[in-house]
Amino acid sequence: MHTRTIIKKSEYHDSVTLMLVARELSHFPGVSDAAVVMGTEANKGLLRNANLLTAEAEAASPNDLIIAVNGNPEALAAALDEAEKLLKKKQADSSSPEFHPKTLRG
Repeated sequence: MHTRTIIKKSEYHDSVTLMLVARELSHFPGVSDAAVVMGTEANKGLLRNANLLTAEAEAASPNDLIIAVNGNPEALAAALDEAEKLLKKKQADSSSPEFHPKTLRG
């Protein structure tokens, strides 16, 4: 098993999105564990405890997004690509037109 990490500098996503993406990645073929978190010290501690903390993740700032996956080396690149696609999709979904309810005037 190997661990690979992508650091997205100054990229923010809400915690629900990060948890959903991490869950989907953990079910990706060949992946045994995955985490998608902001680079806070507390999150780095969680990564350390899960054996997902790499040197790149350790160097990340609290404003950076950390995507870490552990599994078969052949699967990791595809899993990281999938993570980026999922984050872009979630971001596009959340930027859909805002709902404007009708007023009493119609």
